[in-house]
Amino acid sequence: MSLKALYMFLDPSAESVKHRAVIETENWKMFLVGVNSVEDGVKIAKQFVEDGVVLIELCGAFGYEGANKVQEQVGNEVPVGMTFHQVRNAPKLADLLGGKYKNMSKTTEAQTGSNGTI
Repeated sequence: MSLKALYMFLDPSAESVKHRAVIETENWKMFLVGVNSVEDGVKIAKQFVEDGVVLIELCGAFGYEGANKVQEQVGNEVPVGMTFHQVRNAPKLADLLGGKYKNMSKTTEAQTGSNGTI
């Protein structure tokens, strides 16, 4: 039996019903879903947990507030984590994304570690 996990990324142009994929190995069934807002992500997370997902990972654009909203919706039985880039890579990401995602999520100094990671 494989464990079911969900990874969600934020993209304002994503349609959560259309922009999704499944990767399956012997041990995992990973669902990848693009959502257009934190609210959309909260709704999708609840649906996937009802369908047996036991682990949720979010892109860093959700921010701590968005991750907390997802956690509140799915309850404490399902771990909710986030992926982040190191703060020192912020200029590279800004260049790469060209401002498309400006202000989707805000990172403060209080959220960063002493080594420049979140």
